[in-house]
Amino acid sequence: MLPINRKLLSIAAALFSLRGPLPPLGATSPHEEQTASDLIKLLTHEAERTDKRRLPPDVFSCGQYRQEREWANSLANLGTSAIPEIEQALDSIEKLNGQSVFAFHGGWLAYAFAKIRGPAAYPRLLRMLQNRHLDFLNDELDGAAALSMGLTSFVAGSDVSMGIRQCGRLEEPRDALDHVILAWERNDRRLLEANLGPRARGALGVLLKERNWGEMRSELWRGRSGSRVAVGYQFRISGRWSEPAENLDDGRLYGDELQSQAPEIETVFKDIAGGECGTYRVSFLNTRPQEPVNPHYVVDSPDPKGLLRLIASCAARTK
Repeated sequence: MLPINRKLLSIAAALFSLRGPLPPLGATSPHEEQTASDLIKLLTHEAERTDKRRLPPDVFSCGQYRQEREWANSLANLGTSAIPEIEQALDSIEKLNGQSVFAFHGGWLAYAFAKIRGPAAYPRLLRMLQNRHLDFLNDELDGAAALSMGLTSFVAGSDVSMGIRQCGRLEEPRDALDHVILAWERNDRRLLEANLGPRARGALGVLLKERNWGEMRSELWRGRSGSRVAVGYQFRISGRWSEPAENLDDGRLYGDELQSQAPEIETVFKDIAGGECGTYRVSFLNTRPQEPVNPHYVVDSPDPKGLLRLIASCAARTK
């Protein structure tokens, strides 16, 4: 195994390679004096939308992601003075959905809103998450909800596939647990099994010998299923893994957590109202231990039934 200093240098080099191309010449510098209106226009690419010769970027790139993140961070740094214009833009998105001029990359507005208002932002973010017409923003709204409540992650059972963007970070245990929660919320056996390790899959197989999938599901899941349920959680550890996936902070580094190939993390689960509904020690497995710059985690708890029961009990709480 590489010594820790060389390992971290390798990781840093890999992350640098993900940065993508530099922003185009003439892009507004985050150090210039910018108003909330200026930054919102940049984030939603108003210039490209109003110029018939230019189109907003429709292909994801890490360079574009990095630039937009800087603008969102600058917007959040304006503090409460930016709230009226952010709320006006969010009002437009709620009213007009995808037809709003602010809908394109409007998720960054949700992040800035969550960063500024903290827990006070959560009711609005939850209302947006429960609006089926805004499912195109589901991933960003999930992330903003986690940021507002100070959680490691928040997973609403949207009908839209979870597209995890990893520019600037490695894959983490949260990614596997997010997919397990989403799969259980959706009643998606294939997605669930794809994110389980060998111990967890073996234990699940034993359960399914005693009863079929539908019977097991009926026993463990007593509430409603689908896109209007949600579960949050907090890893009880320090460091990068416990923080929201996106909090607009700069300079967050990985530390000793990268040394564990099979971490076990005490996890506090939260219901849709932010109330604590149980704790579970989740076991994970890095399936690529020889690739420090390209880890891939799966949930490998030996008692998946207990974990699935806890997720179901959290999801069943609607208030």
